Amino acid sequence: MSFLRKVILFLILGCVFAAGGCDISDIQLPWEPLPATPEAASKDGKLPAPGKLVAQSLDSRAYFTSMVAKAGMRIIDRKNDFGLSVNTDIFAGSSPDRLRIQATKASIEAFDAVIVGDDIMFYVKRRRTLYEGKVADLDNEESVSIRPNEILENLLQPDMHLGAREWKIVSPREKFLEIGDAVVLEEKKRGDHWKLYIEPSSFLILAVEKIDAKGAVSFVKTYDRYRELIQTIKGKKTRKWYPFRVKLEWPLDERSVEIKFRSIEPEAVLTDDMFLLAVPERTRAKPIGQVRVESDKISDVEKDAPDEDEAPKPGAK
Repeated sequence: MSFLRKVILFLILGCVFAAGGCDISDIQLPWEPLPATPEAASKDGKLPAPGKLVAQSLDSRAYFTSMVAKAGMRIIDRKNDFGLSVNTDIFAGSSPDRLRIQATKASIEAFDAVIVGDDIMFYVKRRRTLYEGKVADLDNEESVSIRPNEILENLLQPDMHLGAREWKIVSPREKFLEIGDAVVLEEKKRGDHWKLYIEPSSFLILAVEKIDAKGAVSFVKTYDRYRELIQTIKGKKTRKWYPFRVKLEWPLDERSVEIKFRSIEPEAVLTDDMFLLAVPERTRAKPIGQVRVESDKISDVEKDAPDEDEAPKPGAK
């Protein structure tokens, strides 16, 4: 019997979060101010060389091997007329890659998705259906609006590949989303390449863009609401920063995922039981490429506003 068929009927999680009100909204202006200048930032206002600037930006960022988090999540897929705003409990780890997203809407389970290595299971309670297969099966399925693998790729150690690339500064000061200036860097490469927007005083990354060979923006990642986390690195406590709001966009596909963290437990202890999916008997099984979730009206999802009393807080252990 394959991993995906070993469905556990009763599950007790060692760490379960209670679902709260939906906590996600448009990235409205003005944003929350950036934190006090990290230690890596320039003291005299002068910019370092492009490669060093990117290295310092990455060094200021907090990276995890695991996390447990609560977050509001908003998913929009205009081509498929899909919109969904949910509360989520997130369990993520590496070596092996694994992810669980338990999503609820108005205290009702919307979906429960699990990735372990190359395998994925996606349970939709309202449809009494378990969708299962390989993560790679989602690559060519344009009708699939929710792709947990894309979320996993951007949770624990994103953007590290940027440090190995060659950069040039194309603008030392450029208006960024009408709220302030950003240093704009572009990869020294023809064809597919990357572009970076870095806040000039803190050196924190504001946005990452992927440009295709035709010059079109194929992927955008925007960071907001950086919070300080104290991490122990080689026995020394170090100040790092993690964005509590992340927006992922695929403009050519008209898709986006926005994640607003309400709490994060970095380097959380994960157990195998956390990634065992519980479904009732007589659940239907279908290929992962056919996964479907009940959608809201996109206009309603876009208007969804956060509860100001539930603003994210720094998530140190």
